[in-house]
Amino acid sequence: MTDPARLFTDHLDDSPTLMTLATVGEDGYPRTRTVNVNGVRDDGGVLFHTDARSRKVRDIDAGGKASLTVLTTDLSRQVTAIGDVTRADEETERAVYAGQPRYLQLLAWLNDRGLAQEDRAERHRRWAEFDRDNPDLAEQDPPSTWAVFAVVPREYLFWKGDDEGPSRRVRYTRTSDGWETEILPG
Repeated sequence: MTDPARLFTDHLDDSPTLMTLATVGEDGYPRTRTVNVNGVRDDGGVLFHTDARSRKVRDIDAGGKASLTVLTTDLSRQVTAIGDVTRADEETERAVYAGQPRYLQLLAWLNDRGLAQEDRAERHRRWAEFDRDNPDLAEQDPPSTWAVFAVVPREYLFWKGDDEGPSRRVRYTRTSDGWETEILPG
């Protein structure tokens, strides 16, 4: 039996580490944004990080569900996963933070409404000052606003384009016995 979580992980090996994440707001409208894929857990949960104060976290807290889409850079393949969202444990949050580029670690500490309201010169000054004063960010615990979540898929939809013929979609839906597979038109 094909394991769609393994297929998804293989898909990431050939893709950028970005995904489009969709949640539904309290007003009932969907919202999408691009976030980093921070890995895939053993249970197939797709990890991403965000600011705990963000709208997406409020959406997740209210509904606990999300959809994500990863598209390969050559646009020939995409995979969508729909599932339940859970917050990662502190150890995972620390590991994801430590593995981020310095820019994203700085952003985790500085990206707030107060800084956003400053003019460009002041934002850059405060950024440079914090960067200079904190050379060891990777060894520190992340700020309290750092949050890592996992979308645990209940459904995957793989799409593959074909320049010489029709594209193809394969849907995997989690059942109590494993995964049900359905071939769909492209």
